[in-house]
Amino acid sequence: MNIVFRVDAGYQLGAGHVTRCVTLADELKARGHSVTFISRENPGHYCDFIQKSGYFVHRLRVAAQSETNSLESITAIDAKTTRDIVKGKNIDWIVVDHYQLDASWAQEVRPFVKRILVIDELANRPLECDILVNQDVLDNLQKSYVHLLEKNTKLLLGTKYATLRPQFANARKSIRRRTGDVKSLLVGFGGSDSTNCTLKALEALRLFHPNIKPTHVIVGQNNIHKEPLEMLCGKEPSFLFHCQIENVANLMAQSDLAIGAGGTMIWERCCLGLPSFVITIADNQRVLNQKLDEMGAVVHLGDDGTVTYREIYHAIQSVMEDKKRLAEMSQIGMELIDGQGIDRIVNEMENV
Repeated sequence: MNIVFRVDAGYQLGAGHVTRCVTLADELKARGHSVTFISRENPGHYCDFIQKSGYFVHRLRVAAQSETNSLESITAIDAKTTRDIVKGKNIDWIVVDHYQLDASWAQEVRPFVKRILVIDELANRPLECDILVNQDVLDNLQKSYVHLLEKNTKLLLGTKYATLRPQFANARKSIRRRTGDVKSLLVGFGGSDSTNCTLKALEALRLFHPNIKPTHVIVGQNNIHKEPLEMLCGKEPSFLFHCQIENVANLMAQSDLAIGAGGTMIWERCCLGLPSFVITIADNQRVLNQKLDEMGAVVHLGDDGTVTYREIYHAIQSVMEDKKRLAEMSQIGMELIDGQGIDRIVNEMENV
């Protein structure tokens, strides 16, 4: 099949959309399909990352201010540009992972592609597609899309379709049983972390007297705070700094407790049974983070703009000695995610 991805990243958008699309693309490529990307060069874009991953990228310029007065104009401009790229290319699927693109965009592109797959978590706008993927665990998820989709759209809903890289399923096979003992920590807030929650977490951990080491500190290439964070880690022997690394699954497997964001990383931690404290860094993460807290899979600490490092410290302190609770969090997380979501999505694409 000939497949195109339409996805963006940036300082404001984060890197998660691109990361999971590249993961999906890797499985498609491994099965012999042809893959290209369309991505906009926003500030902090990930076009270079996509290219280094082995894919050609049609790079879209950032629209001038006069062109972006409304969401409708953004959608129209994007649809026209995308249409011009895919026209005459015999595209079997276009995969759209973009919260600003809706049914009106798809209707403009539809005549030039055979099928459309949309990855979405918001359920807040009309969509047109043949397959919709939503990996959340929220109540009444199917009902949320009743008035947003055509009746013949195939829905792939729930955590069985979580878009994790193969390294997590592989690491899961040899994961050690977690007993609730905490000897190693992991801090990771995704690709950008614009409000510097990483620093808050590290300041909280510096208050601990127990000898917890190492603490793996993971930051993305778009983290504008990465240099001062690296300097801070250099002053603390127990803090090990990692920037844009590939072996995240190995570090998670080695760790006993994590502090991080929602989004894709929350599913990665669940897959490996890594108990975690979660801070909401984007509005669309809040409801899911609260739901997972209610389920006992994570501890939700609140929003990045309000939570303090002392609140993080007290939360960790209250749970650190509760080995039973940590072990239960680990088990609940592993029951939610098995790491096979990408295989299931590609199977559905191939079977249409």
